[in-house]
Amino acid sequence: MNKKTRVVVLLLLTLGIALRLYGAWAARIITDPDTGIVALMAKHMAEGRNFPLFFYGQAYMGTLEPALSALFCFLLGCSGFAVNLGTVCFSAAFLVSVFLWAREAGGTTAAIAALAYCTIGPASFFFFQFIPRGGYPAALFFSTLAIWLSVRIAAGPGTPRIRPLFLLGVVAGLAWWTTPITTAALLTAGLVLLARFRLRLFSWRILAPGLAGFIVGNAPFWI
Repeated sequence: MNKKTRVVVLLLLTLGIALRLYGAWAARIITDPDTGIVALMAKHMAEGRNFPLFFYGQAYMGTLEPALSALFCFLLGCSGFAVNLGTVCFSAAFLVSVFLWAREAGGTTAAIAALAYCTIGPASFFFFQFIPRGGYPAALFFSTLAIWLSVRIAAGPGTPRIRPLFLLGVVAGLAWWTTPITTAALLTAGLVLLARFRLRLFSWRILAPGLAGFIVGNAPFWI
């Protein structure tokens, strides 16, 4: 990227993060019961009383987002704003993953357009970017990251290296632990690799690192 492009991307990212921080502060008084569950988990984790692998009352939805909220509660004290900051971090990371994916798929102009759209996006999308309701920003981040990594691997040499395959598996495992609704994105990532490598995808040289990574990333689900 040239200097002008870097400045535009930096400004869009800054705007996106600033808007999410403002939303987190504006929504610091928690009234929604789903957000209240996240706040309760974050409080318990920050106090060292419990570290749930799934949302309270659920047998799915991994707790990476509440764990990040717990870190802010530990550092800043338990508050609605601190709880919302965990969600903001994942939504900010999602903006970066969208840019990387779009640039890989359609070039820098497409990446800037995608980033600009996701800076705010539809009202329902933006609302979930700073108010925790069930790991949605984390799901968006891991899903987009998995597709981007699959495109990177597909665009690489004839036989992919072990490290990118393992990393893709870890990301896919974290995505599926976060919520099974990421399955569609993970299947998309798999189809990208299938289109590139065809039946070679099922060779142990390619399949084993990805499966190993998936087991590592998805370990909390099985635990």
